[in-house]
Amino acid sequence: MGASVDHESSTMFVNSSNIPSFIWIDQIDTKNTYYRYSSRFSIIKDQYGYPGTKPPWGNLTSIDLNTGKINWQVPFGEYEELTKKGISKTGTINYGGVVATSGNIIFATGTLDNKLTVFNSMTGEEVWSYKMKYAGSSPPTVYSVDNEQYVLVVATGSYTPKSQFPKHTEFGDKIYVFKLKK
Repeated sequence: MGASVDHESSTMFVNSSNIPSFIWIDQIDTKNTYYRYSSRFSIIKDQYGYPGTKPPWGNLTSIDLNTGKINWQVPFGEYEELTKKGISKTGTINYGGVVATSGNIIFATGTLDNKLTVFNSMTGEEVWSYKMKYAGSSPPTVYSVDNEQYVLVVATGSYTPKSQFPKHTEFGDKIYVFKLKK
């Protein structure tokens, strides 16, 4: 999706989905296209419509690029209806991305819960979250204007999660901008 690298500490932060799928490759019998094959997939689900494996179904991971070892890994995203039943955060399929800052903060989007989630980059602890109308569809953008820092999130949902989890996501077109406190 969208990994982010802290070059000072040689650390990479990456979101991932851990959901098994059936994948098909189909040959296209048309002469009007350059590509002769197409692909499609279907996520394996349980009888309740959730991914058909043990959670976490989505993770955010910190990796030491000098050693290749995982510093920490946390579930990324949640099914609120499962959390309300007392089930630990499961993570979800995710297609947004992450951006790490020099202030030891990670901004992450793209989960089925439609949240912009902020993590401590040293520990993986969730610091803050904001529920958007639609899922983030790209890594957040961090920028500054007149010595003020902002985070911009494009939230449109995504075709792939919508096709596989239609009751958990929808399409839209929102841009969110957050001003960071000094």
